[in-house]
Amino acid sequence: RLSIKEIISEPLIINRLYTDKKELSEKVYHYMDIVGLARRYANSYPHELDGGRRQRIGIARALAVQPKFIVCDEPVSALDVSIQAQILNLLQDLQEDIGLTYMFITHDLSVVKHISNKIAVMYLGQVVEIADTDELFNSPRHPYTKALLSAIPVPDYEAAQQPIDIIRGEVTSPIDPKPGCRFAVRCPLACDKCRTADPQLTNIGGDHQVACCQLKL
Repeated sequence: RLSIKEIISEPLIINRLYTDKKELSEKVYHYMDIVGLARRYANSYPHELDGGRRQRIGIARALAVQPKFIVCDEPVSALDVSIQAQILNLLQDLQEDIGLTYMFITHDLSVVKHISNKIAVMYLGQVVEIADTDELFNSPRHPYTKALLSAIPVPDYEAAQQPIDIIRGEVTSPIDPKPGCRFAVRCPLACDKCRTADPQLTNIGGDHQVACCQLKL
């Protein structure tokens, strides 16, 4: 029920980041310019715009409070591929221009590879592997990470013939989980220790850490 101008103004008003209405309007237009929203949309409503422009509104609203750190929770999951690329490129440009740090939460591994410098892989709330992006994609060590990466569609016939690591079994209930590795019931390498003790992240070289008691260091 708010116009684009009112949506971007809201955090500025709440945090008192302006001195008068003229400055407020100037700041709103400034952030619209930064995210590539034409000023003619200032009095439009979100339902009148496409998904990409709506996403830009959200980014402009987040930038209005001049953050250094932004949590992006599935920011492109509802967009088609071409719009995804536009938003990801915008986020990267803003990162370089303003010096932002993102925590990017997503299940889309192609997005992860494109946007991230460092990746933490989680399974049912447990971090199972942490590494720099290139290191993780080139040398995954945890069984869950390997299965995830093997499932990425590859536009290459020869590469597509490689077997996929299929994850079998049922997902453990995330409600009051038992001690031990939460991936143990689906892991082909699991032993009794995996089912009784929480695995600890272990540094295996550089900044690469893995939580797996079966890992050969």
